[in-house]
Amino acid sequence: MDEKVIDSWSKILNPDILRGKVISFSIYITAFELLKNVIITKVENFFIGPFDDEDAQKTYEKKVLSLSKSKLYASLLWLKDMEAIDDEDIKRFNALKKVRNNVSHEMFDLLCSEPIFDILHELDSIIIILNKIELWWFYNLDMAIDPDSYPDDLDINAIQPMSVWTLKLIISVALGDEKEAKVVFEEFCQKVKEMN
Repeated sequence: MDEKVIDSWSKILNPDILRGKVISFSIYITAFELLKNVIITKVENFFIGPFDDEDAQKTYEKKVLSLSKSKLYASLLWLKDMEAIDDEDIKRFNALKKVRNNVSHEMFDLLCSEPIFDILHELDSIIIILNKIELWWFYNLDMAIDPDSYPDDLDINAIQPMSVWTLKLIISVALGDEKEAKVVFEEFCQKVKEMN
């Protein structure tokens, strides 16, 4: 039998390899969709909020949606105009999108072959952009609205936004050391039990 065929089947039939790839790909797609959601909804909510306001909608359309036919890219360009991100971040985002499309549309082939990208590195790139955007919103919105609620010497880079923290936790539990993940889960269960 051909070596390539044997190698492909060994990747599919080895439960550790297959499970690891499926979980990694699923988490990557989830992380990318989280990033997209943050990009779009934070900008949209900034302009429109929870209200059905026609003037706010027109302002959103004029200042954001006019920048691109794609709501996602319009939001990215608005964030760039606000200096929340830069050209390198958009370039990185496009590369991440390419990986996401590859994983989503070519998953079967990727399951049978050697990795063509380092999924953990790609997840780190998602976290970097997500963190940058979330911190920009925190600094320019939350802190700007109520600056007295924060200490003067607050190190913005020491803050970890909830979306970033949660994503890192999911990655750690799903792709990290299984024993450590079980300890964290058992501690959580114990705390919940103590609260009741």
